[in-house]
Amino acid sequence: MRACVCVVPASIVNSTVVDEVEVIVNHTLYLRCPAQGIPQPSIIWLRDGVPLLDDDDVGGLSNVRLMSSGRQLEIRHVTLDDEAVYQCRATNVAGQQSKRFQLQVLGEYLNYHHCLTRCVRFICTSIMLYAVPRQLTCSNYL
Repeated sequence: MRACVCVVPASIVNSTVVDEVEVIVNHTLYLRCPAQGIPQPSIIWLRDGVPLLDDDDVGGLSNVRLMSSGRQLEIRHVTLDDEAVYQCRATNVAGQQSKRFQLQVLGEYLNYHHCLTRCVRFICTSIMLYAVPRQLTCSNYL
């Protein structure tokens, strides 16, 4: 009788989609790598194409650490210097797959509520003054 060895290539949910992630400066961010496969894939993280090593000082970045056997990347006290493309790469004997995260760091006082409030106020004022809302983005008024 033969033993069946089952292997399933490493895969990551929504690997073809680049997640655009926004975080406010000085906050903590968690990026999760939802990798699957048989055998369980090993995961490495890259920042702008450069591997982040698995140690206490990940890639020389004192505010970055790997968690959950590498499945999660934590970035504490995010600064503007942390803005980059992060990528998790899952690999096993049957294959490899990657997922990218585009990180944008927002200023401390810039958040969606603030932006939305300013946009709504501007549109309402435009309607009252001109009876026609202008097609402008919030970034024009920050």
